Amino acid sequence: MRYSTRPACTDLEVIGSNQTTAKTLGLPLHATLVVTEDGLTLGVLRGSFKDPEEGPHVPRTQQWIDGFKDICETQVICVADREADSFAMFAEQRRQGKAEVLIRAKHDRKLFAVMRSGKAPGNVEIEIQRVTARKQARKGRSYRMVNAEVRYGRFLLPDPKNEEEPVVMYGVHVLEVEPPGDAPPVEWMLLTSMEVGSVADARRVLAMYLKRWRVEDFFRVLKSGCKVERLGLRTSLRLQRAITMYCVISWRVMTLVQLGREVPELDADVFFTEMELRFLDGYAARVKLPKPSTLGAAILIVAVLGGYQNRTRDGPVGYQIMWRGLERLHLMTLGYELGYEVRDERLSACSHGCSSGFT
Repeated sequence: MRYSTRPACTDLEVIGSNQTTAKTLGLPLHATLVVTEDGLTLGVLRGSFKDPEEGPHVPRTQQWIDGFKDICETQVICVADREADSFAMFAEQRRQGKAEVLIRAKHDRKLFAVMRSGKAPGNVEIEIQRVTARKQARKGRSYRMVNAEVRYGRFLLPDPKNEEEPVVMYGVHVLEVEPPGDAPPVEWMLLTSMEVGSVADARRVLAMYLKRWRVEDFFRVLKSGCKVERLGLRTSLRLQRAITMYCVISWRVMTLVQLGREVPELDADVFFTEMELRFLDGYAARVKLPKPSTLGAAILIVAVLGGYQNRTRDGPVGYQIMWRGLERLHLMTLGYELGYEVRDERLSACSHGCSSGFT
């Protein structure tokens, strides 16, 4: 989280620098989401900030290990990006033995050259999300479908410090066959503690890793939707508390969109209050939309509040539309609820006055 425009805020850290070596102040948030294999975001398991009292030399790897320990309590699979690629992480998995790990490799190893030279036993088609480069010197990546070769193998990962025994790991290598134009081929090396003995196993591991993109969606909602980087609080502790609450809101937005796509037939009261549904019912009649009797119908009305045109050629409702709609729904429902309270007070006063006149 970047807060360079808040110089008066205390206990911020240097989280990066630009091409002019200017320092960027902020708070490094490390979030752990719980996601099903189908991609449904179940919640935020952990959100941690680095403690300033620990000093600048505490490795970021420790945050991944702490997050993994929490995951072990749930007995699920920990999917992590390249920053988690360390022997300490894999050794922790061996010690815990309660959850599996799946990490995209950051460091080049001799194994990779061996796997690249081998014959690919299978292919897979994967969807690559669009990525915008943060720095002008870097080039982003456009959305596309990728046809890639898949290789897999078992190997021993040695301890670079020679303090522990090697860890048994499995590698899944993914390499794009024919990249478009001058674009570099997509190439991933995934390291996992799960046994990979077939192309089907390798494809399942790859499918799990692709769900890691939910974390990018989560931070996009947190930053662009909840606008946490615009908070004007004076201390990092207050920022941490506010961001923690917004993490829950971001999860709610994500899950609402996903449920609307996967199970729109659910009852609308799964996510919306009685007063919100009252308002949505009246608004639906006004704009000639179906009544919010199901979750899908209610989400469509909220999306229209957020600017969704509901045209035939429009795609499904996305996160940006949903957070705009929910924000407006919240404000409009407050006004709607106040109107009910004023009406009830007037009716009560009228009833009291009329009854008093007949005594």
